[in-house]
Parts: sequence; structure tokens; C-alpha cells
Amino acid sequence: MLLINRLALCFIILLVLPVEGFQRAELPLRAAIHVLANVDQIPLNQAKENIAFAQQQDYVLNPAEQYLLLFAKAEVAKRENDAVTVIELCKKALLLASEIPERQLHREKFAAIHHLMSSAYQELGDYKSALQERKTYVEKYQVQQQLEREIQITQLEIEYNSVKKRQQHQLLVQEQELVALSLEQAQQKNSIARRNNILLILLCSIVAIAVVRQLIVKQKLSYLAERDGLTGLINRRSLFSQGEQLLAEHAASNKSISLILFDLDEFKAINDNHGHHIGDSVLKKITKVTKDVLRARDIFARLGGEEFVVVLPNTSIEEATSIAKRIQEKLCQQEYGFLPQGKYITASFGISSSHTLDSDFSSLLKQADVAMYRAKEQGKNAVMCY
Repeated sequence: MLLINRLALCFIILLVLPVEGFQRAELPLRAAIHVLANVDQIPLNQAKENIAFAQQQDYVLNPAEQYLLLFAKAEVAKRENDAVTVIELCKKALLLASEIPERQLHREKFAAIHHLMSSAYQELGDYKSALQERKTYVEKYQVQQQLEREIQITQLEIEYNSVKKRQQHQLLVQEQELVALSLEQAQQKNSIARRNNILLILLCSIVAIAVVRQLIVKQKLSYLAERDGLTGLINRRSLFSQGEQLLAEHAASNKSISLILFDLDEFKAINDNHGHHIGDSVLKKITKVTKDVLRARDIFARLGGEEFVVVLPNTSIEEATSIAKRIQEKLCQQEYGFLPQGKYITASFGISSSHTLDSDFSSLLKQADVAMYRAKEQGKNAVMCY
């Protein structure tokens, strides 16, 4: 039933979008064009060199490649504050849309052109057009994200059902072999023991393989249910489950745990000005940088949006403060192509410890939240203890 519901949802998404466009194979992107999809994340001079190199190739560009080339030029025009040229180039690119498969147009590097046009219209004071382009961008982004996740889950369910059918078929074949062997036993009594042993080993092997395969598929589904789809970190539900258990264990042994809650500063502006695809890449990079600082026993989770939580077992509040400051320092060392030189993404940190608490994990998290908002009030990019 769950598989039918998943397939039905995918079918509804396809009904909303042009079916013919989604059935067409996506157009290939050669290397010189493929790098242009990230032109907004590299220095301006390098972006211009990449565009010039793509135009010097001796092959004819297909519509998708022409689209991305125009998009890259529009990105350069945006960085040169030429909003009129941005719109002209984007409109030329959109004239090619009818020649590009609809599914390909919903991918981030193609849909981002609407976000670029929205910013340009806003600079020119055409807020109606800016709003329309922003809506188009968000719709395409949401459809693509939902479709990819549904496809991923559906594939796992199909794999699970396929494994189950193969198991049933193998068991049926084995039962038929059992019947055949039973008929032969009357004529071949001397081989009964040997054949029964072979049969037992074969049956045990099939059952063992079936059990292992089922466990693997169930583990994959369980992993998806406990993880944040973007960063791979544990999600809020799993965090509270592990946190409550850890708090109880440390309380029984008279040890303390500390908790760091940090929230990225001005993250909404990144999504608004550069698009959700850039915001997603920032969250992934923040995740990697933070993991490099943490210890093997620490628990790292994404609470939601741009909020992250680190649970530190057997750690004093002084040690937790030191770890938070190392994370803060690492974040300020990261460079991003879409930010001006000397500008960095920062975060505000709140720290709490079970030494100051007699209740549950939820209360410990609330204390860290209070400290974090005090850090925000003191100018952001700060570390505060409860």
C-alpha cells in the first residue's frame, strides 16, 4: 500500500508538469559547458575566462548548452550590476526552453535563471515581474526536490518488494524440489541422509540470504527516517531520542553532558539573494567544517533550517565553550565565491550543561537556546553560556 501511495504521488507530480517533456532524454552537457553551472561561485575573472573558453570550442552547442552559456553571461552581468543585460540574456535563454526536456529545466542549474531574473527585475523596480519570476523559481525548486526524494524512497521500496518476491520464488522452487526428492527416497533409500543434509544446507542458505537482504533494506529505510536528507546528519526526532538516553546514562554515573546550539547569522539573506541551491551548498559545507572539529563520541544534528546542535558527552561547560570557539573560528576561515572578499558566514552559539539542570533533554536544549539568543542580541558571531 505504501508503494502504491508513493507511485501515485509521483504520478500526480507528472500530471502537473508536461508529460512529454519528462519522457524526453536530457541533453548532454560537455565539460566546457558543465563548469559554467557554478559560475556564480567563482571569482569574476575566472568566470569570464570559462565563458570565453566555452565559446572557442569547435563543436556546435545543443540547446541546453546554449541555455547555460547565456545563463553564465547573465551571472557575470549581474556581478557587474547590469540588470538590463541580465534580463535580456535570460530571456534569450528561455526562448530555448521548448527545445530542452522539461525534467532538465527543473534541475537547479537550469531553474536558477528565474531567481536571477527576479533579482534583476527587483533592481529595476519592476516588483511584479520580480515576484512572478521568484514564484516560478520556487515552484520548480520544490517540484524537483520532492520528485527526487519520492523517487529515492520508491526505488528502495521497489528493491524491498523485489527481494521479497525473489525469496518467495526461491522457497517455492525449494518446496518443489522437496516433493521430487520425497518420491525418489522410496527408490534410493541409501542416499536419503546425504540428500537431506544437502537440502538442509541449501534451505538454510536461502533463508539466511533472505533475512540478510531484508535487514539491509529495512536498515536503509530506517536510516532515511532518522537522517536529514540534505546534510546526512541525524534529525530532530533522532536527536531527542539519543539525547534523553545519554542524559539518563550520565546522570546515573554522576557525569555531565554539555550542549552547543548554533544558528547561522543572516542565512535568510543568502537564500533570498542567491537562491536555495546556494543555501543548500552552504549548509553542507558548514556540516563538513563542524565535523572536522568534533570528537568521535560527540553527537551532531540538524535541528531544522539553519540551526545545528552538538551534544558533548562527559564534557564540562568550559570544554564545550572551547569546542564552540574552535567551530566559530573554522567558520570564519571559509571562503565562498558568491560573497565579496573579506566577508564570511558566521554563527551565534549558545551553550548549556546538565550540571545546571534537574529535568530532561528538552529543558537542556531550551537553556542553550536562551544563551544563543543572548549571543544574537550582543551582535551575533558570539559564544554565550547559560
